[in-house]
Parts: sequence; C-alpha cells; structure tokens
Amino acid sequence: MEKTGAEPADVRRLRQRDREAFRAVYEATKAGLYNFILYKLNGATGAAEDVLSEVFCSAIDYAPGLAAVRNVKAWLYRIARNKIVDYIRRSRRERKIESGVPAETADDPRAVSPEDEFLGRERDALFQAAFQGLDGDYRRVLTEKYAHGLSVEKIAAGMSKTAKAVESLLFRGRRILAESVSRLEKEKRFSAGRRVEA
Repeated sequence: MEKTGAEPADVRRLRQRDREAFRAVYEATKAGLYNFILYKLNGATGAAEDVLSEVFCSAIDYAPGLAAVRNVKAWLYRIARNKIVDYIRRSRRERKIESGVPAETADDPRAVSPEDEFLGRERDALFQAAFQGLDGDYRRVLTEKYAHGLSVEKIAAGMSKTAKAVESLLFRGRRILAESVSRLEKEKRFSAGRRVEA
C-alpha cells in the first residue's frame, strides 16, 4: 500500500475486514499514529498506547462504511483525533468522580473540580518544561509537524535539510520529549514524597 493513499482495491479489502489488509495498514501507520497521539496527550505513553488500540478497533468496526474513503491514512488520523478527545473527556470525568463530583454532573463542563484543574495545569506545565528543554531544531520540527501540520518535505525545505534528516529529528525529538516528561514526573513524585516524610 502506498503511504499517500489507498487504491480502491485496498479500500474494498478493508470494507470486507480482510485481516491481511488491516495488518498492512497497521504496520504502515502505527508508528506515525502513535507519535501523533503521544504528542497530543503531552507524552503520556500509557494513554497513547490505549488510544492507539482504540483507533484500530474502531477502524475495524467502521470499515464496512469506507466506500467514499480514498486516503485510509487520513481516515485513521480523523479517528485518532476523535479518540483523543474521547480519552481526555473520559479522564476528566473519572477525575471529577474520584474527587467527589456526583456522577450525574461529572459530564457537565461547568462542573470542574479544583483538583481536576490543578492536575491538568500540572501535566501541561511538565510537558511545557520538557518541551522548552529541547534543543532548538527538535522544538522547531515538532512544532511545525504537530502544531502546524506541515509535511516532512515542507519542514525540510524551510530548514534547508533533507527529508531524512527531518524524520530523524522528529524521531529523536519525540523520544527525548517523552523521556523528559517521564523524568520530570518521577522527580515531582519524589519531591512530593520527601516533603511528606519531612
């Protein structure tokens, strides 16, 4: 399968839930989708893995309605965006219930608990700190790829680099960012534990 889109025969096979067709799509798109989801979820690796699984489960469920779809990759990214939003809403709802908000009002966006707001701000602050700690080229390629949606080719042209060099920067930048967020979270938990002991 070409990375830029799917031939009608491929779409037909997916509509019929052909296992080999889905395996080919999964292998061709899983890394990019995972990194996209990971970036949108501020480096939360466990959550990104869960959402990626949900994307492919939904793709199998929705496959019979694929008739008008020509670009399977774009279709999967649309599913991923919806699943990311669902995950964030679900997480917020669970945190509200855990903090004492009644279940019947937990879905009300106005019923945000102080703890929920704090946890969201804390996670964003860790992500921003890790992101700002990246070298300039890493920050630039990640911003242009995920915040601005530019293709690797456009980023490469703007930076006077090869597409391969940009892909390498993206790969290393994502890895460093995820590791930095994880390290900052551990440091924060350790510091909180030390304060409790004191």
